[in-house]
Amino acid sequence: MAEIYFDNSATTKMSQGAKKKMTEVIEEHYGNPSSLHARGVDAEYIKEEARRIILSSLGVKRGVRGELVFTSGGTEANNMAILGTVNAKARKGNEKILVSAGEHSSVEETVAMLEGIKHYYEEFHSIWIPQELLLKAVVLSERYITDRYLPDKAI
Repeated sequence: MAEIYFDNSATTKMSQGAKKKMTEVIEEHYGNPSSLHARGVDAEYIKEEARRIILSSLGVKRGVRGELVFTSGGTEANNMAILGTVNAKARKGNEKILVSAGEHSSVEETVAMLEGIKHYYEEFHSIWIPQELLLKAVVLSERYITDRYLPDKAI
């Protein structure tokens, strides 16, 4: 069976185009995008242009701000996603979260922290999906995709 690799986002080699643009920004446009001086305004423009390009490539309509949040990395993004979702759902009394086996430690630790402060999130429930069940789902998904979209390469 072919390897199914789920951590590609953490280790994928950067494209030459992305590396070239990143080097240009680091060397020439290093201002703080929140600053009002010329370098800051320049950096803000580049950041917003990147946001526009990404949103456009995803088919998001123009003028929608806040649909794309830049973070410093995966841990910060995971924390924002989990805590933001749980806080939003807390108002509705529906605070369930599914956590699969093998999640990044930032996911596991954030969910464990939420479980530890149930006095604040009274309705919070985490459901941990065992590794065996997750692997079965992956195999079934792979078979479904292969059968549906690549019938000549069925398992």
